[in-house]
Parts: sequence; structure tokens; C-alpha cells
Amino acid sequence: MRFFVQHKKSQFINLLVVLFSFSFYLFLFFSVWLKIESNQFFPSDLVVDIKGNPEEFIEPKELVSLIEQIHIELFLNLLAFLSLVGIMFRTFISHTLKILIVFFGFLAIVLYPLSILGIKFLSVYFGYIGFISYVFLLFLYFVVNSINLISFLTGEIR
Repeated sequence: MRFFVQHKKSQFINLLVVLFSFSFYLFLFFSVWLKIESNQFFPSDLVVDIKGNPEEFIEPKELVSLIEQIHIELFLNLLAFLSLVGIMFRTFISHTLKILIVFFGFLAIVLYPLSILGIKFLSVYFGYIGFISYVFLLFLYFVVNSINLISFLTGEIR
């Protein structure tokens, strides 16, 4: 992908980025759907999923499965974010905005897994931090992907 983004002479760069952007919108849609269906999207559902609920006979998650979930989500989110940002660096938005997007993106990527551990070991209020950071990350993905798509469709790339 880096070769195609760096070289303007590539004939298929616009097609690749447009197809990647549309498939990334599908990725966002299905990841939200997966979180909602697995009862891990809203703060109260996230707390019940991690801590369990004795009244409904829901067992709490074991630490090993939480670490595995954090590991997978960190990997997928970092891979998705770096793919989007790698393309975004070729657009004509300001460098300050690029730095802010990268900073807040990595902050949201790290806060969500830490909130899962915070729910497990500290307080249920970390569910709100997890929800806010996940929704913010999805919003950031959507904005950056839209910037990439618009920039490549209008030809405003470096």
C-alpha cells in the first residue's frame, strides 16, 4: 500500500484507495454490529459482560479471556488506524491536524483496553470511559476515512 500511496505515477492508486475506503466503512459497520450483538457496546452491557451478573446467572469473564480480547482489539485497531493514517499523510490537510488525529487516535486505542481492565479491577465507571473512547475512535476512523476518500476522489494528494 505504501508504494501505491507514495508514487503518483501509479495508475491504480485512486481505485485502490476508493475500494479500501468503501471496505473500511463496511468494517466500521460490522464492528459496531458485533459489539452490539455480543453485548459489549454500551457501558452497562460491558460491565455485565466483564463482571457478570449473579441474578441472571452470567459468569464473570476470566482474566485470560480479557487479555486475549484486549490483545486482539489492540492489534486490529492499530492496524486499521495505521492504514488510515498512512494514506492520510498524503492528503493536503494541515500538519497540526494530522498530529492531533494521530495523538487522539492512539489515545482512544489505548484507553478502551485499559477501561476493560479498569472495570475488572477498579470500578464499573470505567465502562463509560470505554464507551466514550470506543465511540470516539469509531468517529475518528469515519472522519479520517472520509478525508482520504474525498482527497483521492478530488485529486488533492501529494
